[in-house]
Amino acid sequence: MTLRDPERVLITGASGGIGAAFARALPSATDLVLVGRDVERMDALAADLDRPDRRVEVVTADLRADAGVEAVAAAAIAGPIDGLINNAGAAPHGPVLEADPDALVDTVDVNCRATLALTRALLPSLLDHASAKRRRAFLVNVASTTAYAAVPRLAVYAASKAFVLSFTEALATELRREPIDVLALCPGPTRTSSLPFRVQLGARSPDEVARTALEAVGRTTVAYTDMPTRLMLGPVAQARAALSRGLDAALAMTLRS
Repeated sequence: MTLRDPERVLITGASGGIGAAFARALPSATDLVLVGRDVERMDALAADLDRPDRRVEVVTADLRADAGVEAVAAAAIAGPIDGLINNAGAAPHGPVLEADPDALVDTVDVNCRATLALTRALLPSLLDHASAKRRRAFLVNVASTTAYAAVPRLAVYAASKAFVLSFTEALATELRREPIDVLALCPGPTRTSSLPFRVQLGARSPDEVARTALEAVGRTTVAYTDMPTRLMLGPVAQARAALSRGLDAALAMTLRS
């Protein structure tokens, strides 16, 4: 089953890049909750996306802090939402020993802890709303192709995205009988402000990445943004999914015995 027009979607990291592209790519009648730290950019995006038949809400929050996560969760539950896109991320470059220690911890807080906290806090509401409406909700967690490798000079970022990928794959197995489609998006190089200029050549635009993700919802559990990566890593994702289902069955049998 593919993505149907959602009623209300929350997007973190919506002030630019892939997050803003998701907001632009969603159907024009979808209400939006845009989360980020750059108030001016989010207000400008909200004004651009405003339509007579849609409501665009801006939530200013720092997902490095518990208070920011709690504010976002409260805004989502008040709606409620039927789509959650965990896109906010941090990506410091450089050797670990030369990096700001606080920046490394912030990367784990935003990429891992906030993704986990928001997913866990909002899943019950997503599932309840989907059941009540007799339709499917969706969850997109933005990982990266770096999740598949130990990447020097991006060590903490790559490790954090490996967490996002593994967590999302396991969640997809756990929720496979529930009215929700779960997707781990693994973009390759994307033309955003966090990408070094010399890597921009051949990179995908944020709009291409967002469209690829939305087209993949309900069709697969892991999505890639270019054909070479899809051909190379697609079989790996299928093997990981099969292993996840096998482990789930084995653990279920163990618990019953």
